[in-house]
Amino acid sequence: MVQGLYIASAGPGSGKSLAVLGMVDALHRHAGRLGFFRPLAAGDTVDDDPVVLLLRRLYELGASRSKAGTTTATALAEARSGQQDELVSRMIGIYNRLSRGCDAVVVDGSDLRSPDAAGEFELNAALASNLGLPVLAVVGGRGVPPARIGESVATALKQFKAARCSVLAIVVNRVEPGTAERVEQALREAAPDVPCYLIPEVAEISTPTVADIAESLQLVPSTGSKEWDRDIRRIRVAGMGADDFLPAVQTGDMVLASGDRTDIILAC
Repeated sequence: MVQGLYIASAGPGSGKSLAVLGMVDALHRHAGRLGFFRPLAAGDTVDDDPVVLLLRRLYELGASRSKAGTTTATALAEARSGQQDELVSRMIGIYNRLSRGCDAVVVDGSDLRSPDAAGEFELNAALASNLGLPVLAVVGGRGVPPARIGESVATALKQFKAARCSVLAIVVNRVEPGTAERVEQALREAAPDVPCYLIPEVAEISTPTVADIAESLQLVPSTGSKEWDRDIRRIRVAGMGADDFLPAVQTGDMVLASGDRTDIILAC
């Protein structure tokens, strides 16, 4: 029997994609035939959802085992017009057809970035409940005090319970350095019966490399260093004289200068 898991954000900016990619990578290596379903696509159409396209490329998942259901905007419009039951039924049909050729399916909920984030959360909870899948809930911890993280977890659990969802575990993502013990204490109080996991904030994960920038802009190297894996921590635009600009440059900066600013280029 196919095993499925619904990964859902408990709030905007949770960094859920990290949990999704980690789960997909683990299951791809250990669970046989893997499927991926995103019922609410982030793109303008179901064919251009960035997560679906990324996983197809990384793990060679064909269109029959990696797909989106509908766009978030369309789904919210249907829910507001009283057509939520029809929407949920349609998503169940897509999931059932996809899962027939899989041993495990990761279902990726939406990112709660629409103006109606509360309605979007309720729609994800309804989908998880009707699909009969346990939920892995992801909570964002970046810049959030431990007490507020506990409050967010308690609220999310209450909402999932109201939607009759089974919460498998809670993941608190991007926990600030030095706060892990206080976050753990807040989680023990907010979710004593649910397994909780912390992912610490690692700044390097969020920084592009020189190679990433070069690939994105389709740049062709002509000279200079071959250290393409160097992290870019900041982008600095050189709009002043070299004497004033150089003191502001730090290790890890990428400097942008026009081709006629030979003073900046030579100084760098």
